[in-house]
Parts: sequence; C-alpha cells; structure tokens
Amino acid sequence: GVVQLHRLMARLGEHLQKQHGQRQHVELERRSRRAEDRLALAANAARIGFWEIELRTDKIKLSNHTGSLGGLEDEQGDSSVAAFLAAVADDDRARVQEALQNARQGVDTPVHLEYRIAGRGGQVNWFNSVGKTVSDDGSGHPTHILGATMDITERKQEQARLIEALALLQQRKTQLEHLSHTIERSPV
Repeated sequence: GVVQLHRLMARLGEHLQKQHGQRQHVELERRSRRAEDRLALAANAARIGFWEIELRTDKIKLSNHTGSLGGLEDEQGDSSVAAFLAAVADDDRARVQEALQNARQGVDTPVHLEYRIAGRGGQVNWFNSVGKTVSDDGSGHPTHILGATMDITERKQEQARLIEALALLQQRKTQLEHLSHTIERSPV
C-alpha cells in the first residue's frame, strides 16, 4: 500500500512537472512570436530588412521586407550574391564586391556599405547595409554573413537638395559681394 502510494505520488509529480514544462514552453513560444511580430512591425516602419549570405553557396536569404526594398527577391524571398551585385550601380559594384570578399577573411568581420540599386521603375535607390560574419559549424571560419539593410533614399535625396541649396547660397553670396564691390567703386 505505502509503496504503491509512493509510486503513484511520484508519477503524479512527474505528470505535473511535465504539464508545467509544457505550459512554460507554450508561453515561451507565444512570447517569441510576439517579439518577432514587434520586430517585423518596427523593421517595416523603419524600412529595414534582414539578410543572410551563406558563404559556401553565395545564396542570400532575405526577410520579407528586404527583397521589396531593392527588388531582388525571387518567389521564395531568396537571391544570390551574383544577382545582388548585378543590381548594384556600376560605380558602387567593385567597392561592394571588395567588402563582401574582405568579410570572408574571419569571424566577426564587420560589413558596412552604402550603395545604389536601380529600382523596377528605373528610380535609383540608396541603401545602407551593416552586418558581420559568423561561424555556424564550429570551425572558426566564417560560414555566413548576417546583416540588415535600410533604405536611405529619402535621406540621400534630402542631402542632395541641401548641397544644391548651399551651392545656390554660395553663388548668391558671390554675386552680392561682386555687386557690393561694384557699388563701392562707382562714383555717386
């Protein structure tokens, strides 16, 4: 009787621990999904996308929003380094290619790029990408580059407008100085 009661209590305890563990697992999954949803909302609002390059195959996995930023995704949201480089503006391509090649040299190698891609309508879009290399196979050699990309087209357009306005102001200043000098030299 006492031994059976002890066994029954032990099994009941195991069952309760298992149920508690399952509830904790379900709660962790719920929290994880909610965090992913928040991250996706923030990334979408900020026009940021995430990507991962598998260095062995040169395949690029893109988050849902990343491909739409630069028009690079295929049906699965994947692309390749070759397709990406082909889309990068000619003037930026060698620099981007060199940075990606340098990133292959070691784990935790930072990647920071600003580059242009012509969009589907021919409009040139500017991007800022940051990332770093990681090793997933325990070898200590880089296996992937993980990164994030932000569309900075509006910032670059505003920068161009400010540079243009500054040049116009400089031109007006020169004209006013010339006019002032002319007035000073003219007999009144």
